[in-house]
Amino acid sequence: MIYEFTTKLIAKTIGLFSPSTARKYLQEHMICRMYEAAKNNGANSRFRPQHSTGAQEIHDSWQNVTNKIRALDRDNSHVAGMRRRFVAGLVGEGSWPRPKILKNNAINRYDYDTKLNIDILERWELWAKEACANGDSVYQLQRLAANHFFIDGGLLIRRVIINGQLRLEPIEFDQLDRDKDCDDGRIRIVDGKELDEFNKVKAYWIKPRHPAEVESDSRRIPAEEVIDLFDRERASSVSGISRLACSTMNFYNIGMYRADTMKLARVSTGYGVFIQSPYPEDYIDENPQTDENGNIYEYIIPGGVHYLRPGETMNQAKPENPGTNYAPFLKAELQSASVGAGMSYESVSNDGSNTNFSGARQMLLFERAMIRYTFAIFEERFYSKMYEWFIEHEVYFNGLNMPDYENKKARYLRASWSRPRTEWVDPLKDANAAKTEIDMGANTLTEFCETAGRDIEEVVATRKYEMDLFKKAGLITEESEADNGNNTGYNDQQEELANTETDDKI
Repeated sequence: MIYEFTTKLIAKTIGLFSPSTARKYLQEHMICRMYEAAKNNGANSRFRPQHSTGAQEIHDSWQNVTNKIRALDRDNSHVAGMRRRFVAGLVGEGSWPRPKILKNNAINRYDYDTKLNIDILERWELWAKEACANGDSVYQLQRLAANHFFIDGGLLIRRVIINGQLRLEPIEFDQLDRDKDCDDGRIRIVDGKELDEFNKVKAYWIKPRHPAEVESDSRRIPAEEVIDLFDRERASSVSGISRLACSTMNFYNIGMYRADTMKLARVSTGYGVFIQSPYPEDYIDENPQTDENGNIYEYIIPGGVHYLRPGETMNQAKPENPGTNYAPFLKAELQSASVGAGMSYESVSNDGSNTNFSGARQMLLFERAMIRYTFAIFEERFYSKMYEWFIEHEVYFNGLNMPDYENKKARYLRASWSRPRTEWVDPLKDANAAKTEIDMGANTLTEFCETAGRDIEEVVATRKYEMDLFKKAGLITEESEADNGNNTGYNDQQEELANTETDDKI
């Protein structure tokens, strides 16, 4: 405050004699108080982005950016590989619900209503096979959603009823009617989404066909009928954009540079000779020999001896490609692109020659953190809403016994989702570390199984089935069973608790 007061006082004094000098003095001194990035003078004077909302930025850029990234996904092996790796890490073999409905008078948070939970799973397995309106399974829909999330920034999924059955219709963002946008004080539509005063979507204006196929009028679909899968990165955003938006030009430069280098390399494999002569007029041939396209033949006989006239010199054209800058350029561009995409350079380039075990492990852990972050988005915006639709349809139309469902949704919708299995980086060390944590009481078998993409109820039920099977075959006696229990790494208290809580459960 004192600095500003003194500066303005001096500027006013100077202004009595020279207003222009005073203005320049004030501007220069106020610049001293600015962030370096806020200054608009000097070498970066042309870096002046426009002030806009998150919705405006995506509205103005989405189609152009998405078209470019889709083209890269078709033609650039790095982008296609990244997308497949992303889908494999996020979806894997698919995610399915694990109902965790408790009994009416549950004595603890693990006192499950096993019969009801099994009934839901059986119904889910039947429905999931053809859950989509186009006949795809729900797991194919998950892979499709992951693809669109990575390339387009998201996907719309609409609930439809076909012949009395619940079906899901995937809809690309392209089908949102962006020409419908308006804000007249009565209704506000941004990017084809009708919003209330808090930016909450009330309805979607969707074209029934992709506009690249046929242009058609949009229809208003209530928000309750649509899953809007995207990651909101600004409070003012109403839609998402590709994960590769900031890496698009890196991949484009890689593709162009690689293509141009390949063209030069092909040229360099040819045998080109230029004759430099002080007698150009001697080369005028009134009847030159030409090919069918009118091109003049120039012959150099392989292995032949060619005599030049005095003053003529022969220069061979054989450029060297790829040059020494090819590999460093590709590596630098891939490193920049991988940072923007949230993946390691080794994953994007499939090059592990310049890393060690510790570095590779660190990058892998970082990627898994990114996958967990994205899985949370899918679980929140996609899986939970889809599961709620499924349960409601089963209750209202297919006789699923859930008394007073409307008032007990919190109880009946309680479920977890299976996660893609994650393999150990160093199996022996990771297994010993997990065992030590469990023995110390710093971790639980339930948490350990969930981290690895497994379910504790399924693990215990499967182990119980195996033990019973071995007993029937006479392969396990009571003594060997006791010895095996002592060697499992679980203390007696943990084993007793697991057996008590999970017997006869899913």
